[in-house]
Amino acid sequence: PKGAPKGQRMFPCPECGKSFNQKSNLTRHRKIHTSEGPYKCSECGESFRMSRKLSRHQRLHLSEPFKCPQCGKSFTQRSNLIRHQRIHTQEEPYQCPECEKTFNQKANLFRHQTIHARMGPCKCTKCGKCFPHKRHLIKHQLLHSRGGAYKCGACGKRYRLQKYLRRHQKIH
Repeated sequence: PKGAPKGQRMFPCPECGKSFNQKSNLTRHRKIHTSEGPYKCSECGESFRMSRKLSRHQRLHLSEPFKCPQCGKSFTQRSNLIRHQRIHTQEEPYQCPECEKTFNQKANLFRHQTIHARMGPCKCTKCGKCFPHKRHLIKHQLLHSRGGAYKCGACGKRYRLQKYLRRHQKIH
């Protein structure tokens, strides 16, 4: 038998043979063989087979388990709070390798990448801008040949590269 040290194995589990030196330990252990689970929430009585799942569940009963300081929304898992906070910080850590567009969630990046898979690469070789359809890319590339894709909103002057437009806009 497994479990308690030799000489102290007085309460064997009839299900798996593991032994315990106290009956209460055997009673708690036997719940892993049922759907009840040995770890019980003192607030609501729900049982869990693993202590970490009980710990996660107990956060539901706390008044502020993982609370967003910006808007007050609460979450039971820290990872969900971190993902939520990107709404407030505008952080977009997931970047598309095809067109360099960024996203706040990995799932949104994956959804976006299906555009590239369906439509093929539609990235402008001159400025790096990406388009969902080839026809949009072709229309965009015409702007490069007509003086530039980047147009000043104040005077209408066009520039080939965005950095030149930004430099120009400082004079307005």
